[in-house]
Amino acid sequence: MFFAVLCGVARVHCFEPAQPVCAILRENVAALPACVVHEHGLGLRPGRVPITYYPGAAAMAGLYADPVRDCARVRALLVNRGLPGSEADD
Repeated sequence: MFFAVLCGVARVHCFEPAQPVCAILRENVAALPACVVHEHGLGLRPGRVPITYYPGAAAMAGLYADPVRDCARVRALLVNRGLPGSEADD
């Protein structure tokens, strides 16, 4: 959006491989005809790889996500912010 609106670039290709996040991206740039959304990722080699996606925590999604580790990190963050452990577990 920055390049389309503030820089006046004629065409901006936006890549987002996670379908739910891509849908939000499409909504966000719908009013900007310069933005072209592609539901694909970019990589060094062609192919398909699994992506871990967390509804409600899209920023944690990725190729190297680890659900067990990520759950422990979110729990620690919630407890450190004062949430009781049992509520953090929920």
